[in-house]
Amino acid sequence: MDKSLKIIGGSLLALAAGYAAYRWFKREEKKLDQERKAQDQELKDLGVPTDKLRELIDPVEDENNLTKMLATSTMFSPEWDEDIIDPDRALERNGNMIYVTQEVFKNPKGRVSDDLVFYFDIPNYLHGSYKDCKIGDYIRAFKDAANYIWCEYAKFSPAPRCKLVGFLAVTYLDPRNEDDEITEMIELDDPSVYEELSDGSHDGLVAFYEGTLNKGLPESVSDKFNAWFAKKGYADKAELSTQVFDLMFKVSFKLQDQNGIGINLKQALQALKYLTEEFTVEKQYNKFGKGVPYDSVLFCAPSEITGEHDLTWYYRPKGKELVVENYVY
Repeated sequence: MDKSLKIIGGSLLALAAGYAAYRWFKREEKKLDQERKAQDQELKDLGVPTDKLRELIDPVEDENNLTKMLATSTMFSPEWDEDIIDPDRALERNGNMIYVTQEVFKNPKGRVSDDLVFYFDIPNYLHGSYKDCKIGDYIRAFKDAANYIWCEYAKFSPAPRCKLVGFLAVTYLDPRNEDDEITEMIELDDPSVYEELSDGSHDGLVAFYEGTLNKGLPESVSDKFNAWFAKKGYADKAELSTQVFDLMFKVSFKLQDQNGIGINLKQALQALKYLTEEFTVEKQYNKFGKGVPYDSVLFCAPSEITGEHDLTWYYRPKGKELVVENYVY
């Protein structure tokens, strides 16, 4: 074959291949555009201001920051009651709080995943009458709610992880500015501190919490707790001002990955709607008691000091943009 014909033939093949690649790209671009429009419509149906979401969420810096997306989606939407999502209002009326945050989960096999986490603050249940909810009622209700969210909304997520946890809220002077205070939540992550309070059916954490409220902890347990606290490095913080121990119930969902496995923004919003508008903790064997609603949400932001989502939270002052503030006990 003539050399010039070979060149022409090769050029035609290259042009054909290039045209085929161009058509594939345009088809994929159209498909992605259709998917984006469908996702936008789903979010708009939930009252999400998608334009504001694009404006405030940096595609690189905030790529996996679902808590910021949730804060933006609710705080700029007329569909959400300010009493639920405004931290100041929630704290003023002393509502039962849901802390929405993110954590890195690592299982014993070393697999790592980013999780969306709901922490349910458990109020002091030791006071009141027999009609009031007790610790067993709270635990049962939270487990049922986690299962409902999984079955109804986050169907393509692995089963949620549920756990009763104890947190110590520590408030101290900000080392960068001694006119300000910082509160950090430290999980009591060493079961040996309270293991001697276990009874075979329970691990001793609830007994530890109740003992702190009643000032009735055995000296041996108090010594273990003080040793644990010192090891954490907070005992030496300047002007340590507050220590409050709380029980919380932790529900974790894996964040959606590129394969579509896990919880996404739409599903998380549906879960929050259910939790704040329908869910209540009820006394299991007494329907005459008053249910306990969870109608306050705090969206946690990454701390400038620790980098972790802590009691630094997203907040929108009236008529202004999204800001980050620190919660102090």
